[in-house]
Amino acid sequence: MKRFQALIFISILLGIFAPNTFAQQTKDSSVVKLTLVDGSILIGKVLSESDSVVSFTTSSGLHNNIPRNVISSRETIHEAYYGAELKGEDPNTSRLFFAPTGKALNGRSGYFSVAEIFFPTLAIGIGQNAVIAGGMSLFPGNSTQMFYIMPKYQFYNSNSLNLSAGFLYLSFLEETAGIVYAVGTTGTQKFDFTGGIGAGFSNGEFGKAPFVMLGFEARVSPAAKIISENWIVPGSDGIVMSVGIRFFGTHIAADFGLITLTGQSNDGLGFVPWLGFAYNF
Repeated sequence: MKRFQALIFISILLGIFAPNTFAQQTKDSSVVKLTLVDGSILIGKVLSESDSVVSFTTSSGLHNNIPRNVISSRETIHEAYYGAELKGEDPNTSRLFFAPTGKALNGRSGYFSVAEIFFPTLAIGIGQNAVIAGGMSLFPGNSTQMFYIMPKYQFYNSNSLNLSAGFLYLSFLEETAGIVYAVGTTGTQKFDFTGGIGAGFSNGEFGKAPFVMLGFEARVSPAAKIISENWIVPGSDGIVMSVGIRFFGTHIAADFGLITLTGQSNDGLGFVPWLGFAYNF
């Protein structure tokens, strides 16, 4: 267990220092990303702006006068900027390994993911703030499968802070369970911190103690980031801890991690591998 805690500590140090080294390659800190209401993304510089229009030039040199009412969000890019091309952006910022972040999907976008081989999920963005996700388990040879649904709504969005609420609902055999939660994410594209709190329920009855989730994402290269997701579970004397890495491209992200449980509840469990894959569209 001490070795895993040391791994978490090293990951935090990488999250603090490695992205700073990466950012030293940045050639222009004024580069911004504009997300439009139709889900389009523009990357470039703001030349001038008024109350109604933003004069913008893209990284390829195209000039646009963009009405403010079609801009969904705006953020300064704190990544390496190589000439006219911004390389690497995680398409899966709406979640850590399993837990949601405070960020939403862009409108008219979504993803298909598979976790631990047996748990596929389809997620669709609705407007600019809502996402509906769900799926079912695929246990071989089992006539009864688990069904799950995971809607989320983002109720606050700024350059540095995103707040969302939602719930997870599970149904297996004749049992139902889930969590109603609120979650927030703050930081930059180099380092994000996510914290959430939720009320668990089983067969219609809520538990007395809340679930608490803490996690972070630390950019270590144009196409990779370290992720940690950690849960305080009611009724447990330990903490579910995880750390791993996400590799990503324009549409695809792959997660590899290790999960363990601290305290006496571990009972020799050791590490459980986490494998995840997502295609974003």
